[in-house]
Amino acid sequence: MTPSEKRLIRAERRAEEYITIHEYDPRWPALFASERAGITGALGEAIAIEHMGSTAVPGLEAKPIVDIIACVAHLPLSDDQVRALNALDYEYLGESGVPGRAYFRKREPQPFYLHIVQYESSLWDHNLLFRDYLQAHPEEARRYGSLKRKLAGDAGHSLLVYSDRKSRFISRTLERAREWRRDAQQD
Repeated sequence: MTPSEKRLIRAERRAEEYITIHEYDPRWPALFASERAGITGALGEAIAIEHMGSTAVPGLEAKPIVDIIACVAHLPLSDDQVRALNALDYEYLGESGVPGRAYFRKREPQPFYLHIVQYESSLWDHNLLFRDYLQAHPEEARRYGSLKRKLAGDAGHSLLVYSDRKSRFISRTLERAREWRRDAQQD
C-alpha cells in the first residue's frame, strides 16, 4: 500500500461518526455568518464563501453541523492556507472521497464542515443549486428531511454509507433543479 493510499484510509476513518438528525435550528445562518470572517482571513483569496447543505435550508432537518463551501481560484491550497485554517481549529481531511475538493472539519465549540472547491467547478454549482432548489421547494425539503432521518437510523456510525445512500435522491433532485433553473432563465 502506498503512503497516499494509507493517508486516504486514515482520512476516511476520521470522517466516520454517528449520524443524528435534528430539527431546523434558526441559529445556523448566524453561525455561518460568524464563521465566514475567519475563513475569509485564512484563505485570503477566496472568490466566494456560501452557507450550503441542509442547515442552509429553513425548516429542513439536518445534522447539527453547518456546511460551508468556499470557492478559490486554485487548488491545492497552499501550506500557509492549511495552517491558517488549522489555527481556526479546522482539521484537514484531504479530498475525503470527493475529487476536486479540500475538506476540513471543525468539532468545537460548534461543528462545521468546510468544503473548498475551485472556481467554476461543478461541485460549487451543484451544491448551491441543490440548496437553492430546496429553499424554493419546501415540500421537496420535507421529503429530503424524512429520507435523511430514515437513512441516519440505518447508517449508524457510517457517514460514508449515509452520504452514499442519499446520493440517488440528490441526483434526481439536481435533475429537477437544473430544469427549474433553465425555466427561470427563460422567463
